[in-house]
Amino acid sequence: MTNRTRLGNHAVPARLKPSSGIADGGFVTPGPLTYIIASVTDRGLRRADNEDSVAVETRDQNGHPCALLVVADGMGGAKGGEVASRMAVESVVQTFFDDPSGEPAASLLHAIESANHAIWERGRVTPDLNGMGTTCTAVALRDGQLSFAHVGDSRAYVAYHGSIEQITSDHSLLAELVSQHQISPESARTDARRNVVTRSVGIGPQVRVDVGLVESPLDPGDTVLLCSDGLHGVVEDDEIGGIANSMAPADACRALVRLLPMTPRQEVDDGSQTAAMHGAAAGARRRVRRPQQARGQEPGEAGPG
Repeated sequence: MTNRTRLGNHAVPARLKPSSGIADGGFVTPGPLTYIIASVTDRGLRRADNEDSVAVETRDQNGHPCALLVVADGMGGAKGGEVASRMAVESVVQTFFDDPSGEPAASLLHAIESANHAIWERGRVTPDLNGMGTTCTAVALRDGQLSFAHVGDSRAYVAYHGSIEQITSDHSLLAELVSQHQISPESARTDARRNVVTRSVGIGPQVRVDVGLVESPLDPGDTVLLCSDGLHGVVEDDEIGGIANSMAPADACRALVRLLPMTPRQEVDDGSQTAAMHGAAAGARRRVRRPQQARGQEPGEAGPG
């Protein structure tokens, strides 16, 4: 792997007790519940910059040990996209852990709304960054519960028992057309409009955020995967799931990035890619409470990603 890629591998006991260390992508066993977390970003083959950002943070939130994972895919020109995605992940992490509400879903909502305000204000007063925006998908694991908040067409998945399920909904033009049966999912993967998002963070003074949670208890061996469209736009979900289900998180992240240059569609859409995974002695299950949408931006106000 060249220096285009940044890989992080973190052992995160859910009770945040000290561990004796792990092998790359392996398991640690202290305490009753353990997460293994890995992340990787890659700018792709055609771009000099990387508009994707990822953050993995583990801290105490209102007296509860918590793991937070955030992926953002920026847009807005040579500098704007990179600035917007970096601001998003930094703002979400800070606001989430500082939020006094005590509920992860409410804290995630507040965190993305705060990131939206910060990015909007920065673009408004900085001509070179005017119009910048970013997707933002964030997952919090606390007390065996998975909560998420989401804007844009990055995704959160749960891989379990050999299957994979997308738990977020794409805020994109093509997702709307597919849901209206105007085009097929197969056609959408190569459609020229595949980068047009209908919601993004920082484009306007307010943003609508999907907030939800996975209702079932966490199961040993389940995996939570977040990624930008640089991955899910060129690799089929079943292939992503096969890798996520069969490898330790760090190995799976590397395998997914290595797979991209081998994918024919990479010649069509060679953007940056981000994958971040929670693997596990704990993960998430299948039943997802439908997202509740916050006030704010109407669909169609965002531009291409």
